[in-house]
This record gives sequence, C-alpha cells and structure tokens, in this order.
Amino acid sequence: ASAAAESMASEAAAAAVVEEEAGSEVQHEEETDLKGIDTQEAEVVNEELVDEANSKLHLESQPSGMESSSAMYSRAMVTEMVLKASKTKPRKGQSRADFLRTITHLHLAGQGLVGDLELLKICPGITVLYVYDNKLTSLRGVGGMQRLKGLYAQNNQIQQLDDFVCPPALQQLFLNGNQLSHIRGLNESRQLRELNLSSQRLNVGEASEVSIEQESIWRIASTLESLDMSSCGLTDNGLKELVVLQGLQALDVSKNELTSVELMQLIVLRLPRLQKLKIAGNAAIVSTPKWREKLVLASERLESLDDKPVTPHERQFLQSLANRSQRKGPRDGAKPANDLSVRGASGPDPRGVAIDARPSFELKWEGLGVGRAPGLNLESDGAGAALPRGTTHFQQ
Repeated sequence: ASAAAESMASEAAAAAVVEEEAGSEVQHEEETDLKGIDTQEAEVVNEELVDEANSKLHLESQPSGMESSSAMYSRAMVTEMVLKASKTKPRKGQSRADFLRTITHLHLAGQGLVGDLELLKICPGITVLYVYDNKLTSLRGVGGMQRLKGLYAQNNQIQQLDDFVCPPALQQLFLNGNQLSHIRGLNESRQLRELNLSSQRLNVGEASEVSIEQESIWRIASTLESLDMSSCGLTDNGLKELVVLQGLQALDVSKNELTSVELMQLIVLRLPRLQKLKIAGNAAIVSTPKWREKLVLASERLESLDDKPVTPHERQFLQSLANRSQRKGPRDGAKPANDLSVRGASGPDPRGVAIDARPSFELKWEGLGVGRAPGLNLESDGAGAALPRGTTHFQQ
C-alpha cells in the first residue's frame, strides 16, 4: 500500500511538471502572437494611452479657462472626436492612422472646442474644415494643413492672429463674428478668393475699426474676389486701403462709419472688376442726394448695388442725363466739377461722369519699400487705376 501511494504521488508530480511546461509554452506562444500585431497600430495605441494619462495630469494641474487645446485634449480624445465627426468610416482592416490621413472634410462645428487647432495635425489631408460656433481663441496649427482650401471659423472667440499662418492653397476664409481688430497672417496666401471679416465683436476701449495688415493686403490683392467687411467700424481712411484689391468682384462695406460719396466713387472707379457693392447702413452716404446715381455712373461693370440690380436701362438713362448736363455747362453760380484723372484732353470722358477728384481724396498707398504694390505694372492707360493719376493697374 505504501509503495502504491508513493507511485501515485510520483505520477501526480510528473503530471504537474508536464502541465506547468505546457502552460509556459502557451504563454510563450501568446507573447509571440502579440509581437505579430501591426507595429504602427501598436505605436498608435501606446501613444494614445500615454496621451490619455498626460491629459488627466493636465486637466488636474491646469486652471480652468486654459488657452491651449493642446493641454486640454489628448491625441486619443481628438482622434475619437474626429472619428465621430467624419462622414466616412475606416475600412475593414484599415488602421486609424491610415484612415485619419484620408479625411478631407471635417465637421467640428458647435462642439464646444476651446484653444487652438494644433492637434488636428493628425489629419494632414484636410481640404475643408468647419469649426464655427465654438470657443476657439487661436488658429494655431492651421498653417500645417497644406491642402486646406476652406476654413470656416466664424463665431468663435479669436482676438488675434499672431500665430496664424495662411495655408498657400486656402481659397475661402470665414472669420466673421469673432473679436478681431487687426487682420494678419496672410503672407503665405497664394489663392485666397473669399474673405469674410464681418461683425467683429470688439471690446469697449479697444480699436473700434477692423484693419488689415499692409503685407497681408498686398499678398491677396491680385487673387481676392469677394470681401465682406460689414459691421467692422470701417472709416473712410480704412476704405482707401482696399483700392489695391484689383481682382475684387464683390464688396460689402455696409453698416460702417463711411461718410464720403466722393471717396466711394473713386473706389468704385478704381476697382475695374467690381460687380456687386453693398453700402447700406452708412447713414452719411445713403442720406446724400443722388448717391446711387453717382455710384452707378462711376463704374460700367457694377451690376448690383445693395442687392438691387443695376440695369442697362438705368445706366443708359443716367448717362444721358449726365451728358446733357455737361453740354449745358454749370448753372449760374455753381462750381464746375473737377475732371477725372482718366479724362482725355479732347472732350469729356466717354462715360460722361464728373467725379470730384480733389487732392483730399487722392488714393495714396505707400509700397513695401518699393513704392508700388507687387503685381502692379506701370502703364499709360489709366482705366481702373489703383493709384492716383491713372498710372498703374494689375497685370492681367
């Protein structure tokens, strides 16, 4: 019996050793399988875990009202937000990193975003970005989105553009409804066509007029087609700066502080492609007698004024009246209007328009150390001249 018991104990011990060895082999096989996981995917997972831990530390150590979204959000949090916002979903077997690189349109409007856009660099292929109706205070990070064509960042809390770099491919930029008083950062722009700066919510005691940095306005001068600066506190001095925008087709300067119809005539005359103009809400201008007639006659291309069409019949009728008035000459005691700088030496201007061109309304602009704007070419033809005396216009 004793021998039998010893034999059974020996067999049990041997079985335990075998089982232990088998378990060790299984564990080794599992570890080997783990090594077979896609390296890039494993790195992403590991990075997200680290970011998640760092995010918790940031949230615990930083005070409320932080300025940087880089501290507020981890890569993992941003990744989840992007995946939910994307209209497309990853294909079967596609890694998150590969999928993020394929996203072109990103809808993050009204998501309560704060800080900047630095962490969206995980989506390098974005072409259209919707981040309006948030609480952003900076556009830092946008400069790295080299394929971005449309940026809709209206109705945020952006007060300055010191860290904004315009992507060279950007064509549409909406910054209306922010708190900007000085527009800058467009130096790298190459294709900007539409710019909306309307309805800036400027704080009391700060600058009351929105202005555009000189280098930025030079950069967009030949490409910009549509500009909205309504409700920007724009004055006559600020309006003069827009005369270099020779490609402009639509201009909205309504609800501002403009006072001079004569200056507006010169602006319209020297923007040769302007087709649509809005100036309603400038009390001093719209209360001036025959202000509409004067602006219609200042340009042959103007098609719409305050959303009211300028018809060929209206222009022809006003042209006839202007020609008739010139043939009769000034009334007794009336001062003759000053000639346009583009008027020929023989007879009146073919447009029959007598626009006050007093020196006080000369549209002067200092160049960037070269005396004239980049893209401007000296010519003898003064039609549509951007600078006084009809000496310059943009190359076609």
